[in-house]
Amino acid sequence: MAVVALIGIAERFWNRDHPWRRTLTEAVFPFYLIHQTIIILVAFALRGLGWPLWLDAVILIAATVAGCWAFYRIGREVKWLRPLIGLRPHRADRPSASGDG
Repeated sequence: MAVVALIGIAERFWNRDHPWRRTLTEAVFPFYLIHQTIIILVAFALRGLGWPLWLDAVILIAATVAGCWAFYRIGREVKWLRPLIGLRPHRADRPSASGDG
């Protein structure tokens, strides 16, 4: 019943479009592509520093989010890189729907 209640609450209050939806939807695949590489590289860099586990975790999470976001933002702006990270061409790069472009 709790799951049914949560689904009802989500449908009632959170099933709305948001200005960030398009950006976040587009960013999912690039985040998926790069997140594990960032985690491994940062964890390797943190290895052996002797810092507390909580600090390692905070740094790892922050670096992963920042690295994924940077990867997406850079890939989004570099025209030839867009298809390599799973993004569609810019709207201006696509032929028009009317067929005259």
